[in-house]
Amino acid sequence: MAKPSRLKPVVSVLLAISIALQPLAASAALHQLTFVKTESATLQTLDFASNTDWDYDANPPIKSPSGLSLDRAFITASFAQMAKSMFTMTEGRHRVGTVFVYPSSRYGNDVDTKLIGLIPGRSYAYVNGLGRRAQWANNFIEATPEDLGKVMAHENGHYVYGVRDEYREEGKALDPAREGSPSDIDTPLNTIMNDHSSFASFSTPADNAAPANTAQKRFFDGLSAWEVLARPSSSDTEKQARFGQRNSFPVFAGFAPANQSALTRPITGWDGAFKVVFVTNPLDSNNYVIARNVRADQLPAVKNAVVESLRKIVLSAKAVANVVTYGGNGGVPQLIFSAVIDTEASRAKAIAA
Repeated sequence: MAKPSRLKPVVSVLLAISIALQPLAASAALHQLTFVKTESATLQTLDFASNTDWDYDANPPIKSPSGLSLDRAFITASFAQMAKSMFTMTEGRHRVGTVFVYPSSRYGNDVDTKLIGLIPGRSYAYVNGLGRRAQWANNFIEATPEDLGKVMAHENGHYVYGVRDEYREEGKALDPAREGSPSDIDTPLNTIMNDHSSFASFSTPADNAAPANTAQKRFFDGLSAWEVLARPSSSDTEKQARFGQRNSFPVFAGFAPANQSALTRPITGWDGAFKVVFVTNPLDSNNYVIARNVRADQLPAVKNAVVESLRKIVLSAKAVANVVTYGGNGGVPQLIFSAVIDTEASRAKAIAA
C-alpha cells in the first residue's frame, strides 16, 4: 500500500459543509458522517460511513454466493455483530453508534467500510485509515451476518486501531521488509487479530511472552495490541508511523491489562447508541467544524456563526446538523452535537445546544 498523505490542518474558525452527490471537500476527514464522540473518561462512540456494491433494496434481493439474501436485514445483522465484537474487544471502551449505509458503491472510496458481495475476495483494511481520505476496510461477504460482522471487527483492528495480525500465514516466508505482515514462522495467539471466529479480545503483554512470534510483536518491537493502544501515537517509531499516524484514543490511555484473565470481555451495553441508517438519497449534512486551538476570544463569533447558519437551514428529514471539533487525535473529528433539523422545535434545540 502506498504511504498515505497527511491531512492538512483545516479550519481556523468555522466551516459549514453540505453533502449531496458532489465530491467531498478536499479538507474533509474521510466521510463527513464519520465521527468519534467522547461520552466519558472510559467510553467513546464511533459513527461510521459504509457502502455496499449492490442495491440492498433490489426486488428480488441480490443473493450472496451461498444463497443469502443481501437485503437490509442482512446488513443490519452484520453491523450489529461488528458492534458487539468491537465493544467486547475494547473492553467496553468503544461502542459503535450510527452506521450510515449507502447502496451501489455510492461515495466510492470515501467511506470507512465497504461491503462487497458481487465479487469474491479476501477482506483487508488500510492500516490507520480512520480519518483519512481514500482509506477504508474492504469486507467481502462471508457465510452469515455473524461471520461478516466478526471479520469487520478484525479489520477495524487495523483500520481504526493500527494493530497488526497475530495469525500464522502458512507457506509464506518472512519478508524482512514487511515484518508487519504474517508469515510461516508466526505463532497464532488466542486473539481476535488471529482468529476472529474463535476469540474476542486483543492481545495482552502475557500473550507476547517467548516463544510467541507474530506480525504485531515484530512490528511494535515486542508490544501487544493492548500495550500499543495504551500509549500515545507520539510514542511510535518512524517505522511504526510510516503508514500514517496511528489514532490515539483517550479512553485507552494507560490501560493495558496484563493477561487474558484480566479482561472482562463485556457483552452487554454494546447497543446503547447503535443504529443503522440506510441512505438511499444523499443527506443534506451541515457540519460545523471548530478548530481545537481556537482562542477563547474567538468563541463568541464562532457561536454566533453557527447559530445564524442553523437559522437558515431549510427544515427537512434529510437536513442534519453536526457540530464537531477538529485537530489532534490523528485528524478524527470529535462529535459534540448532532440532530436532524426537521421541525422548528429541533432547530431551537440545536441552537440551545
